[in-house]
Amino acid sequence: LLSTFTGVMPSSLPALFPTKIRYGALAIGFNVSVSLFGGTTPLVAAWLVDRTGNLMMPAYYLMGASLIGIVSVIALRETARKPLLGSGPCVATRAEALAVLRQASKSVNVKKAYLAVVKERA
Repeated sequence: LLSTFTGVMPSSLPALFPTKIRYGALAIGFNVSVSLFGGTTPLVAAWLVDRTGNLMMPAYYLMGASLIGIVSVIALRETARKPLLGSGPCVATRAEALAVLRQASKSVNVKKAYLAVVKERA
């Protein structure tokens, strides 16, 4: 059961949380889910077989968990080619850097002297 989500976790979970709380949120989410589901799966599987007498119950349990995972993946928003929440702007050229600074100076009261210093350094 643990391996059903660890394959996609590194690529999908970081996009769900803002930068400032990303590591804490990932750590809590990962460790709680591993403790609840990864650690108890053998016990639950044995209990299901004992209660029902059906040796296929562990397979049904995994199918149910997979169905929950499929619904969760469908509900996730697409984040490809979009900046992560809370991330600062990234630029590749000097022109892009100046455009970001101009946009920031319009939205926030940035002094023109600061913008001039940045132009000289860039």
